[in-house]
Amino acid sequence: MTTDTLGGVWSYVCQLCKALALYDVEIHLAALGRWPTRDQERTISKIPNTILYKSDFKLEWMQDPWRDVEKSEKWLTAIYQTVQPHIIHLNNFTKFKAKITCPVITVYHSCVESWFRAVKGENPPQEFKSYLKHKKIALKQANIAIFPSNSFRKEILEQIELNVETQTIYNGCDLHFSSRLEKEDMILCSGRIWDEGKNLHLLCHIAPLLPWPVYVAGENVHPNTGKPVEIKNVFFLGNLSKTSLETWMKKASIYVSTSLYEPFGLGVLEAAKCECALVLSHIDTMQEIWQDNAVFFDPLDAEDLLQIVMLLINNTNFRQDLAEKASKKADFYSAHSMANNYFNLYQEILESKHSTLKQPSIVRL
Repeated sequence: MTTDTLGGVWSYVCQLCKALALYDVEIHLAALGRWPTRDQERTISKIPNTILYKSDFKLEWMQDPWRDVEKSEKWLTAIYQTVQPHIIHLNNFTKFKAKITCPVITVYHSCVESWFRAVKGENPPQEFKSYLKHKKIALKQANIAIFPSNSFRKEILEQIELNVETQTIYNGCDLHFSSRLEKEDMILCSGRIWDEGKNLHLLCHIAPLLPWPVYVAGENVHPNTGKPVEIKNVFFLGNLSKTSLETWMKKASIYVSTSLYEPFGLGVLEAAKCECALVLSHIDTMQEIWQDNAVFFDPLDAEDLLQIVMLLINNTNFRQDLAEKASKKADFYSAHSMANNYFNLYQEILESKHSTLKQPSIVRL
């Protein structure tokens, strides 16, 4: 299995690997993007069925990555030839330098094309031509492409021609609390601050107008430039450990996601499991996943966001009811359910004659 160490894919992989231990699945996890942090290494070391392989090879969407991509493909091929796995589970677009004799699953977490269309309203510029070609070749090696939501799957299939079977398996996570903290009058947002698609400037714009403080957690150093992205009018918490972020989520009364592009949104799910009231961008994936268990705003309208946040601040009962609904809905997206769906897929793909899948159907948890 591959992972990157830069964002939500890491959280997804940690939850999945841990849950797959119940199915006696052994995982050789190859990490790309940058060296894992000490906290990330500690997390994996506690998962008994997972062996971590570390690297700092650039990912295919990063700036001028192709020398690193070439090296990473040789590295992954060497791991494949050494381990001889039953299945390859890719969480990025990569290919191998040798013939692959086992089935390949590629999880389509996101891509440059759909990001540009959602965030910029246009196709990627010419400089991404090599990326698009690389992704197309990488997908040809896959037996099946998995999507984290039906809305994102539909969007990709309408925009991009995929000559591979597709299926939806929702992301999931399990959080285990030894104690619950009393909610405080505060607002929290988390994610990759450097990512323009997170649309964080909208929250920063209204923060001075709110009676509650706004806290933002996440990585603010852009992986391409190495420069920090400055944010104003909010309290910046930095890139927190998993435990620290959960503590802040348990204290926050309101969680805001201003994203223009969110194929699933694991941070939102974690906040819901911590009983935050959810204020989310009015985009298809968020509506699909949370339905009437959150309140939605126009991500291009700061005034709309301000009015909705103020509504929750001024109405304690509504806010608490919304937080309870979000928490109950979050139970639907568990790591156990996610792992069970992946394990069933692993079995199906292994049992299929000559590793050719039956026509899959959408998995509904």
